[in-house]
Amino acid sequence: MAMILDFVLGFAALAAGAYCLVLSRRLRALSRIDGSVGGAVAVLSAQVDQLTRVLGDARAASASARSDLGAQTARAEAAVRRLEMLMASLHDVEHEPAPVFSRGAAPVSAAPRPDVAQTPQPSGRRPGAMGPSAVAPRSEAAFWRTSAEAPPGAGA
Repeated sequence: MAMILDFVLGFAALAAGAYCLVLSRRLRALSRIDGSVGGAVAVLSAQVDQLTRVLGDARAASASARSDLGAQTARAEAAVRRLEMLMASLHDVEHEPAPVFSRGAAPVSAAPRPDVAQTPQPSGRRPGAMGPSAVAPRSEAAFWRTSAEAPPGAGA
């Protein structure tokens, strides 16, 4: 009976050794996975920090571009309004041929046309001065056709 117990004890020792070998291999594999997982987490964390900085820079650039675009849009709308007023005022002007200049010659002055009747201007304006176009507001002196006289009540 002692011999059977020695065989069982030897078999148990071999089973325990095999179990320890399996556990050591699993632990070694876990430490390798932990090292690679830890490295991957560190790399991903650095990339997240870098992407956060890039995103902040992109937000700042888009805000700057948005404000610049808003300013340019406002300037364009103001220019469009001025051009529309100028185009509307051109409909009121009589079309005369442009003076012809030759090299070394003085410009030809336009003579008054006899077929156009000179009518007196109301409200005390000087003759020949034209008022604002039908579209231009009365308060803006920039749209008057003569620079010698500003409209009454104009701020400029």
